[in-house]
Amino acid sequence: PTGGPRPRSGGWKYKFCVIILNFVVNHTGRGTGYRHRVRRWPTSKLTQRSFKLVTPAQKPDQKMVFVVGDSHLRAMVDGIVAMPEVPLCFSFLSVPGAHAAELRTEVSHAALPWTPDVVCVLAPSNNLTASRNIGEASLDFGALLATVCNRWAKVFVLDFPPRLNIEPGLQELFRQEFRRVAARLPYVSVAEHLPLDRLELWSRDGVHLSDSDGTPILVQALWDAAVRQLTPPPPPPPSVPPRTSPRARVSPVLVVTGHSPAARHRNPLEWTVVGQEGKVMCLSHFLAVHLYIFSGFMPLFCVCVCVYSSISGARSIVGVYVLDKIEFKTAFNKVCFPSFRLPV
Repeated sequence: PTGGPRPRSGGWKYKFCVIILNFVVNHTGRGTGYRHRVRRWPTSKLTQRSFKLVTPAQKPDQKMVFVVGDSHLRAMVDGIVAMPEVPLCFSFLSVPGAHAAELRTEVSHAALPWTPDVVCVLAPSNNLTASRNIGEASLDFGALLATVCNRWAKVFVLDFPPRLNIEPGLQELFRQEFRRVAARLPYVSVAEHLPLDRLELWSRDGVHLSDSDGTPILVQALWDAAVRQLTPPPPPPPSVPPRTSPRARVSPVLVVTGHSPAARHRNPLEWTVVGQEGKVMCLSHFLAVHLYIFSGFMPLFCVCVCVYSSISGARSIVGVYVLDKIEFKTAFNKVCFPSFRLPV
């Protein structure tokens, strides 16, 4: 509430002051590593920037790697940090301070005495400050890659080293966009090899890597990526024809149609001639005789087993019958032992 008389409406007059604070994080980090004093290079008539094109003589036993980038390549171009030469030979086009559009202009006019085996494009970190937004940087980077791919067949992208003086979140957004634009090309990341808490990896300006600690890491990442791109892929494994399950063999089935005569009922107590090889005989009298002789009584029923006997002596059971006392006596007297009759 404010001082002074109360208004007629009976309410107090309030004044609200809304303060909007804009927190701008200023990453003014400075590295502690050493970087050599910058040497003077010629000025390009195309972009009015200093540049240097290094094209060493190609050796027959070495693969040629052509690297396009900005001032992060200075220590390599000037020989401050040596490049491993076996089994590769590196050539450079370095344009310090150039963004993607300027690099495209320079690389489209670069005259090389030989055709490189592989081309490496260092992602342009100067677009972090030169581009008005990420969309503009994306278009310029896509045009740069299109120009390089139209001139040479084998191309890969090496991510830009992080900076200490720009917010890490903004740098990550640019990395993701560059990776999306170069989705059809191999993209090699280096940020995980350069942690921001190791200040000795950067020079005092917080932008460039130090010659003693930071640049050797970038060199190793570049060399490893080039070797991987030039190493022939392993031969594909021999193709093995798929195993097929064997098809089931179907046996032919003989189907006979027509009238089938009903089987004639046969008296199981009579001899039956089945051919010249054997006959059916009744063996029930053995069980019945034993019961009658040794037990002293006549069984109430009898189990009759019919056996097929062949000339070779093999026998098999062909039927089992149950007979009562009267049927058994009749069968015994008629079939089994005609000379010895049981009283009925």
